[in-house]
Amino acid sequence: MRGIRGSTGIIFVPAFATSVMVGRWGCFLSGLEDQTHGTPTTLPWGHDFGDGVLRHPVQIYESLVMGGFLALALYFIGRRSPFFLRNGFYLMVLVYAGQRFLWEFLKPYQTLLGPFNLFHFLCAGLMIYSAVMISKSRAA
Repeated sequence: MRGIRGSTGIIFVPAFATSVMVGRWGCFLSGLEDQTHGTPTTLPWGHDFGDGVLRHPVQIYESLVMGGFLALALYFIGRRSPFFLRNGFYLMVLVYAGQRFLWEFLKPYQTLLGPFNLFHFLCAGLMIYSAVMISKSRAA
C-alpha cells in the first residue's frame, strides 16, 4: 500500500535481540517454575535453582549469544552494510534458531525422535527458512 519494495525486517532485529537478551534473564530468575532450566551439570558455573542440583544456566547462555548478536547487528547497521541491511532479519532468525537448537540438548524436555524434542524441529525449520531466504537474496 505504501509502495515499499524490498525487505523491511531489519527494523525488528535490534528489538528482537534485545527482548530475548533481557527476557531470558526473567526466565533465569523465575527458577524451576517456568520449565526453562537446564539439565544437571558439574561445570563450575552450574546454578542451583533451590533444589540442590547444579544445572546449566541455559537462559544465560542464550542471553549472551543474543547480546553478542545485537552488538554485531548494531555495528553492521551503523556501517550500513548492504548485505546485513538486506539479510539482517534472516541472519537474526538463523542465529536465534541455531543457538536455541544447541541449548535444547541441555534442557530436560521430552524427546520426539532420537535425541530431538519439538523445539529442535521448529528451530531446524527456522534455520532452513533463513538459509533459503539468504540464498534467494544473493541470487537477486
